[in-house]
Amino acid sequence: MRGLLGAALAVVLTTWAGAANATVVTFDDLTGSGLVQDGYAGIVWNADWTYYDADQTPFTPASPPTRVYDTQQTGAFNFAGPVTFEGADFAGQSYATVQFQLYLEGLLVGTSGPLTTSSTPAFLASGYGGLVDEVRVVSRFPALFVMDNVTYNAASAAIPEPAAWAMMLLGFFGLGASLRARRRIASA
Repeated sequence: MRGLLGAALAVVLTTWAGAANATVVTFDDLTGSGLVQDGYAGIVWNADWTYYDADQTPFTPASPPTRVYDTQQTGAFNFAGPVTFEGADFAGQSYATVQFQLYLEGLLVGTSGPLTTSSTPAFLASGYGGLVDEVRVVSRFPALFVMDNVTYNAASAAIPEPAAWAMMLLGFFGLGASLRARRRIASA
């Protein structure tokens, strides 16, 4: 029973620590309209994405007032280094669908499920927990959706996160408990 509780606590701590480090790009500090500049929020936008803050149904931002759309209809953006890409919010015409293709060093490593957009923003999870350095938003109707709240976690291999330390300590605790139980059984 203690092992199950320890494992559950480890999962909770890992999830909490990962969520605490997430970067959410809301675009809300950009006003008016214009091209999203390379380097904005640590992302290379490849002169493909335009932001705007004017009301326009069904292109509703998840976190008002600003969102982006794919100007060149290539749907790609890149990170300066590998990240864990969580996903983004989308809204748009009810017949438009979007899907992520995730790349690392030019190789396709993951693909999300499709999301059909509507005027109510919905989060499309990447469905992939590994590292990526490029995300492509694929749609048969690339001009008929907007994106907001791009969410990712920067990779950090140098310093273990608190969750890693917690999991290690829980592992040592479980190992110690197991050894104590074996000693009790052996002495009985």
